[in-house]
Amino acid sequence: MQQISTRVFSDRKVSIVQAIKILKKNGIETNEKQVKEILDFLYLLAKMHSNKNAQDTLIDNTTGKGYRTSKHHLS
Repeated sequence: MQQISTRVFSDRKVSIVQAIKILKKNGIETNEKQVKEILDFLYLLAKMHSNKNAQDTLIDNTTGKGYRTSKHHLS
């Protein structure tokens, strides 16, 4: 699997140990390498979602309020 740069995700909140405990609690046995890949993937998805939301939101310079530009967003 391709290595994802961790510099993009400098504000990670879930540690490898926490992730292993959460997965184990839910019946999923993993090792440290697998958890690193899972977390990389989840943070990549979160980053993509965050960037998509930022692109869909514009700020009105006169009021300073943001508004959605996408017609297909969830309420």
